[in-house]
Amino acid sequence: MWGSLWNPQSTRDARLISLQTQIGACLSITGKALTLLLNKEGQAETGDRQLIELLSDAGRLLADVHHSESISRRKLLGFGLNKKFKTTLEEAPLGEWLFGENLEERLKTAKVIERSSSELKASTSRPLAKQPTRKVFKTLNSHRPSHRQYKASRQDGQKYTYQGGRSAPPRLRSPYRKLQTKPRRYHYIVYVNLQVD
Repeated sequence: MWGSLWNPQSTRDARLISLQTQIGACLSITGKALTLLLNKEGQAETGDRQLIELLSDAGRLLADVHHSESISRRKLLGFGLNKKFKTTLEEAPLGEWLFGENLEERLKTAKVIERSSSELKASTSRPLAKQPTRKVFKTLNSHRPSHRQYKASRQDGQKYTYQGGRSAPPRLRSPYRKLQTKPRRYHYIVYVNLQVD
């Protein structure tokens, strides 16, 4: 498992392992204190009962933290692993090992299931159904309009005929050419002073 990890994952996992080791030691000490109090000869006093309840609550909290750290270690290690087997690893019950007992056998079983499901998918796949084609209906206006003819005369008196197509008719030139000036656009910057009370 460690061989498939990259360096930042392994160092973070090592830190989580040391934290879990400390939490486990706290759990062990709490359990020993509870055992000593419960094995006391005679009836436990009222102070001992309160002490037992407090130690029991502390043990439950430490066990919960230990469990959540195990889950976060699983997720951290799961980022670098194959996604096909991620569910197999996450569904394993926590125990002595992070991914449960018999990890190798469970991974082999998951590989066999993956192969057989891919074979089933390949054999049951059927060809794609042909999409129905749309019928194109021609309307009465489906043809473009006929060419138009423009008759105009130039200022010099010559007449010409323009047959409309895609290009525009030729422009008539005047002997005095107008200068076209573009209106100037001014950009104003408005500064607003906001005062907050």
